[in-house]
Amino acid sequence: EMAPRIAQVLETFLSKSIHQCFQLPCLEHSHMMKAIGMIYKELQPRDQAVSHVPSILKALFFVLRKLPWHSLEDQKEVKHWIIKYVREEMPGADMEAKEPDPKDLAMKQIVEALANEILNANSGQKANECAIETLQLCSDMLDKSVGSLLEPFSKRLLVLIFHKHLSTRKLEVQIQALSVATYCIAVGPPII
Repeated sequence: EMAPRIAQVLETFLSKSIHQCFQLPCLEHSHMMKAIGMIYKELQPRDQAVSHVPSILKALFFVLRKLPWHSLEDQKEVKHWIIKYVREEMPGADMEAKEPDPKDLAMKQIVEALANEILNANSGQKANECAIETLQLCSDMLDKSVGSLLEPFSKRLLVLIFHKHLSTRKLEVQIQALSVATYCIAVGPPII
């Protein structure tokens, strides 16, 4: 059992480390991801530690969006960490629990963050592909279709994709907007 003061220090250090992912130059991100992973493993109690996973994933997606295209190994590592957190920490989550525990609440936040990442035409191809893969993993864990997970966000879908005329956007954003629309059509009802 960890002393409460040590647990509090670790929680504070984890929060500060997550925040640093949004600040550091891209060359430092891999070190920060490892530090976050080491701190996260030490957090006690484990059922409360899982509440940090959504903010860790948001930071990792930010890192993934900011990495240069040529840094394929770094992109692969970030994707590995994202999948690892979901695969190891989220089994047994129930988004429809009448009395949700921290894991259930974390899964709801993760699905919402993934939906935002998928439906964001500015997120970039790598982040979008990783979000789609991670959402599929969540879908399998929850035994729900991807469409049913994305349904609460379907109203935002059209706004996020088509809030500006495509020709007013940069070419890469135009392509990503069309990719997002194609993905949502492929997922089918109840999204579109």
